[in-house]
Amino acid sequence: MGIVCLRNAGLKGYIQASGISFLLPYMDRNMEGVLVLTMQLENYAEESLTDGARQAALEFIRYLRANELEFVKDTDYWKDKIYYLIKFRNECVCFIAIKDPDEPENLWTVWSDSSKAYEDSSVEDDIKSAAWKYVDRCSSCGSCGGGKHKTVFGKRFERVCGCTFRVDNPTAADLPFLKKMVELRKNDIISSEKGTSNSLIRREKVCFAHNAGRNVLMIHVFVNTAAV
Repeated sequence: MGIVCLRNAGLKGYIQASGISFLLPYMDRNMEGVLVLTMQLENYAEESLTDGARQAALEFIRYLRANELEFVKDTDYWKDKIYYLIKFRNECVCFIAIKDPDEPENLWTVWSDSSKAYEDSSVEDDIKSAAWKYVDRCSSCGSCGGGKHKTVFGKRFERVCGCTFRVDNPTAADLPFLKKMVELRKNDIISSEKGTSNSLIRREKVCFAHNAGRNVLMIHVFVNTAAV
């Protein structure tokens, strides 16, 4: 086993410098934060969706990747489903499910995370209208304890789920809202980071391990704040 530890260096830059950049399009993180070779969300969309649903899903996924978001396939509670956590700097931005067997009426679904940014009433009117339509009301599934009072883009809602928005079977017409939803949450994360420690040490450990007779590339990322 060989281990390389990098301080204050970009993980993708290291991979590119190592001559294995061809692997990047086929890598996502698992629940333990390890970057692994895996079937991509794009592959699931291609195989499981058709026509307009496929096109909308692929465009949204391309947008997420272009904005440097990380895709984490759930390997815990929803391990038997096509369920992804979409993260930015280790904070959840949104969630995507494709062909959930428990919801056969839905081809694919996007949920937001909760964010203070979704309270701002200054967003465009068309975004507000879409947002209010997709506020995720509590359906008594037990995950959020009955929902909460939330202000969504200036309008008050009762019994809102922990995930503020839920969009079932998004079409091309829903993409402007979904992209804005992601943009606001991403900016919220960046703003929150600016208010924390101004000394951030990013450590990346690349492990080449031998597993079941095969060489497996595993990349762990550790982020620690250090006192100035």
